[in-house]
Amino acid sequence: MSRDYNALCGISESELQSVSGRSDVVAATKTSVFIFELKMDRGRDFETVANEALAQIDSNGYADRFLVSGKKLIKVSIVFSSERIFCNSEKICYNKSRQDL
Repeated sequence: MSRDYNALCGISESELQSVSGRSDVVAATKTSVFIFELKMDRGRDFETVANEALAQIDSNGYADRFLVSGKKLIKVSIVFSSERIFCNSEKICYNKSRQDL
């Protein structure tokens, strides 16, 4: 990542390990953490795949390490196909335990 990007956006990581797997991309600013899960549609309904990706972020605990950060946590799913791109996001409540999500 370029120094200009890091100064503007903070940090970014790909394949960040959690207890149950690896998130595709995590980007953090001073106030927010964005957790991205990238998927291919493989002929399936875009919204269904996007919602499954958001659920994967929850079920694999990708946000857990950031719960105590005090930052806004935002889950983002991006679904690709050969024809179009679909994006879906959801804000996670912060300063709560994982069970409250």
